[in-house]
Amino acid sequence: MWRILVTHFPEHKGGGEFGPSTRALSEPRLFYGFRSPTDRGRWGRGNVAEVVLYSEGKHGRGPKTWTTREAAERNVHHLIARGYTARVEEI
Repeated sequence: MWRILVTHFPEHKGGGEFGPSTRALSEPRLFYGFRSPTDRGRWGRGNVAEVVLYSEGKHGRGPKTWTTREAAERNVHHLIARGYTARVEEI
């Protein structure tokens, strides 16, 4: 089984001459998944799914896991495209 650990998140979209800046999380957090916009009309207007980090209080079933490294890596690539820094860990 594999899980995704997020270490940095995008601070803002603009960025300077070096691209968007990131900020380190105080401690790495497990990735829970992507949440789609709740208003169906917002799809197709350039909105993308929101990144959700695991929180024990909100997500009682535990953090998400993937059965293959390749599946977890695909999600990491989506996170990187959004400005996050993440890595795949075997559990």
